[in-house]
Amino acid sequence: MSNFEESWNPHQPHEAPTHLSKNSQTTLQQLTNTKTKKLTGWLADLVECTPAAKQAHADTWLPKRYALIEESAFAWIDTFSAEVHAFVREFNNSASAETVRLVFDGPKLTMSLPCKRDPSYTPYKFTCYQSHVVSHNYALLIRSYYETIQIFIVPSEKLLDLENDFLKTEFPPLLELRPAINENTVLWASTGTPLRSENIPIVARELFSDFLKLTLGVIEISELFGAAVASKSVSILHSQEKENLTQFIRDLQVWRTGSIFTQAIARDKEALSRQTGKSVNLSSEQFTKVQSQYNDLEKALADLVLTLKNITENA
Repeated sequence: MSNFEESWNPHQPHEAPTHLSKNSQTTLQQLTNTKTKKLTGWLADLVECTPAAKQAHADTWLPKRYALIEESAFAWIDTFSAEVHAFVREFNNSASAETVRLVFDGPKLTMSLPCKRDPSYTPYKFTCYQSHVVSHNYALLIRSYYETIQIFIVPSEKLLDLENDFLKTEFPPLLELRPAINENTVLWASTGTPLRSENIPIVARELFSDFLKLTLGVIEISELFGAAVASKSVSILHSQEKENLTQFIRDLQVWRTGSIFTQAIARDKEALSRQTGKSVNLSSEQFTKVQSQYNDLEKALADLVLTLKNITENA
């Protein structure tokens, strides 16, 4: 038996037995010629009880999506910040700055935010991008935060904590925008209401107005939250619509030149009053008709200007 075991030691080469059938010898020869490979992955864990090397998760879609969102957020914040900065300069150059001074800072990159939804072993890292304006009692801050844009109005002593992400629930955003992506385009929306790039100046003006009212003691901070937060984007959009309508009417030639038309009609009527039909070679009937049409034109123009004025005031 010992000789048999030694002769069939698994570490010794063997020739295929000659007494096997031809098919069996072929099969055995194929097995003999097969190169062995080392087990990897879960099978190595199961059979050899050795940890399998972790393979990096090759995901290219999520990083591209996040980079697109982040780039768009930075551009949105740059535009918003430029508008607010202009308001701050205008205010600080006014007489009001003698008692209240505003300080603007940013935009700038701050903390790094590893994405929690990225399943790869090296998740995408968002960078918080923010700017703020602060007075002696309140601060207005805008920042990119993961996949959102957040805008806060908080007591000025809480600004540092907010910038370092220490305040997660104490002060909710006054306005939070979330992205919707269509190929390479990002559209930002709040509570389902889209706020496009052309809306940014209106958003900045509306929120800077709230900040300034708080700073000057016109309103209390409690008035900004609750139901007001949900309707903030709607009121901002309505302000934009009103602005668009007002601008449209101001662009009408009648609105721009209405006073010129009125003066022209008044001069013509005065000239007609000094003439007679015979002096301008018109029949009495024709002359009366021209005078009547001038009167109608004057009234119609006055009615049109009044209508346009009412539209802009009641929008």
